[in-house]
Amino acid sequence: WWPAFGWSFGSGGMPELVHIDVAYGVNEDRWKSFFDWLTAKGPLVFLVSHQWSECYIPETTWLVEHLVSKGYPVRILTTDQLDRLSITPEGVLVDGVKVGTFWRQFPIFETVGKLADLVVAAHGGVVRLVPEFAHFGNKAWFHVFARQLGWFERNMQPDDFALLREIIPDSHFVQHARSFPCHVGELYIDSVQSLKMLGQDDRDKLVLKICGANNLAARSYGVLIGEGIRSDLWQTWMNDRLNNNQPFIIQERFHTGVMRMPVWNTKHKRAEVFSCRVLMRPWAYNGTVVSVHGCAVPHQFHKVHGMVSMAVSPVTLRGGELAA
Repeated sequence: WWPAFGWSFGSGGMPELVHIDVAYGVNEDRWKSFFDWLTAKGPLVFLVSHQWSECYIPETTWLVEHLVSKGYPVRILTTDQLDRLSITPEGVLVDGVKVGTFWRQFPIFETVGKLADLVVAAHGGVVRLVPEFAHFGNKAWFHVFARQLGWFERNMQPDDFALLREIIPDSHFVQHARSFPCHVGELYIDSVQSLKMLGQDDRDKLVLKICGANNLAARSYGVLIGEGIRSDLWQTWMNDRLNNNQPFIIQERFHTGVMRMPVWNTKHKRAEVFSCRVLMRPWAYNGTVVSVHGCAVPHQFHKVHGMVSMAVSPVTLRGGELAA
């Protein structure tokens, strides 16, 4: 009955989800299997950017303390402490201790110096890096899926392919003015100028999303929903992308539903019924779903992402079914 879905490919937010599940006492066996897997090759280090991922440092610190209390060999290292990191042909060490796995909480556009050396070492099998860098930004994969449907259909289980067809909106990658013509959903767009000059009815059918190595490519910063956007703002957004060589995708807009769920209002200290839109982000490893982050935001917002006025619902996984 959840009205909107999202797939979590990045690394941010995982400590928060662990904290939620610990607080509600759900999915404990799944998390144990996950952390057993993460530490199977030796000590685990959460390597967190003190710039782009600074907001994740407190919750990752909590997670490390929680895992240490469970007996796991885990520590945290921020990118302003790289003097503690040593990379050798025989292994990668932090504070002189050989590391089995690094949990990567730094973006590709910060990957220089020792961070680049770490990625190379992981590519050579000296250490494990999780999550690994994708060949494309997360959003660009939507374009790959839309343009290579035949390959995915031949190489996926029919039910899995049908599910992705249902929940992934048609998408087209725009790198420059030569990235046209294209079809997106029911719209045919023959040039970037045509995209800029779309009328309001057609703009309402689209979402534009910055992708690639860009600090606007995450957390909904670089998302422009066409509905209600003035023509001049629509054109300015696009000109800024093209003039600064910032790729983006044009995506068919799916209309999400509004649901009502019981929540505890922490501001007014009372229970109430919350009219909201819900984003569900599954977390998985080796094809196994560990947990699901259920984020509900006020119904008047169409960007369903983390904000102050949101509710987070625990999701229990039971035999492949969701129970919130």
